[in-house]
Amino acid sequence: MFIGVGCLLAVFALIAVVVAIGAWGFSQIRQLERTMEDPVARTELAIEFLATDELPEGYNARVAISIPFLMETVVLTDKEADEDGQIRGFGERSFIYFKMLSVGKQEQELRDFFEGRTNDSQLLRRSSGLTVDTDELIDRGVIEEETRTLRWAAYRGEIDRGSSELGEGLTTMVMFECPGAERVRMGIWFGPDPFPDAPVGEADFTGSVADPSAIQSFMAAFDVCSR
Repeated sequence: MFIGVGCLLAVFALIAVVVAIGAWGFSQIRQLERTMEDPVARTELAIEFLATDELPEGYNARVAISIPFLMETVVLTDKEADEDGQIRGFGERSFIYFKMLSVGKQEQELRDFFEGRTNDSQLLRRSSGLTVDTDELIDRGVIEEETRTLRWAAYRGEIDRGSSELGEGLTTMVMFECPGAERVRMGIWFGPDPFPDAPVGEADFTGSVADPSAIQSFMAAFDVCSR
C-alpha cells in the first residue's frame, strides 16, 4: 500500500512539474511576442542584454531575444521601424550579438579562429547560425582592455542568416573574452565597403567596421562582461 501511494504521489509530482514547465514556456512565448511587437520593449531589452545606457547613435533594435539559461541575442540595424513598429530586413550597418553557453571545445575553437590558426567558417555557423564569407581577410587583431580582451577579425564578402541576407560588404567578428566567464560572448558588425573595387592591400578602411579604432570605439559602448 505504501509503495502504491508513493508511486501515485510521484506521478502527481511529475504531472505538476510538466504543467508548471508548460505554463512557464507559454508565458515566455507570450512575453517574446509582446517584446517583438513593441519597439520600446525591444529597445529596453537590447539595452539590458548589451549592458549599455543607450544604443549607439543611428541604430535601432530589430531583435532582442532571450532563451533562458541558453542564449541571448540582439540585432541592431540603422534601418527605421515601419508604422507597425517592426523592422524588416537590414540597412547599411548592423550589429548582431550573441551570449551563449560554451559547449565542449567551442570557446577554444573560436579563439583559434580569431587568432588565425583556423579559417573554418562553418564554426561560425555552428555557433551563431550565420554564414560568413571568410575568403578575403582584411585584418585581425587583439584589443586589450582593463576588464576584458577583444579578439577581432575583419573580412570582405557576404553574410547571411537563412532568408535574412545582408549582402556584400565588410564583416567584423569580435569575441569578448571576460575573465572567469562560462559563456561565450560574440559580436558581428556589418557595414558597407568604402572601396569595393580596390584590392584589400590598397583600400582605405578608416572609419569603417574594419577600422581597429572604430571597432574599439563601437564595442566600448557594450559592457557585456558585467552580466
